[in-house]
Amino acid sequence: MSKNKTNSGKDTSQVKFLARYAGMAFQMLAIMLMGVGLGFWMDNLLQTQKPWFLFIFTVIFVLLALYYSLKDFIRMK
Repeated sequence: MSKNKTNSGKDTSQVKFLARYAGMAFQMLAIMLMGVGLGFWMDNLLQTQKPWFLFIFTVIFVLLALYYSLKDFIRMK
């Protein structure tokens, strides 16, 4: 019986570990999609011929997503 408790605790630890990183991945995805959406909206609003705002905001928001993920990753350790 004590063997089951040990495995259960190990499984809970793995689930917490995976949930933490899955949350970080969804956070990164949400931030990047916000950048794409903002860039797309600005390009349509200003009627640019080339998607400059889409490119600029995508790059900025990808860098922001990396910053927040690395900050969370370092704080977890």
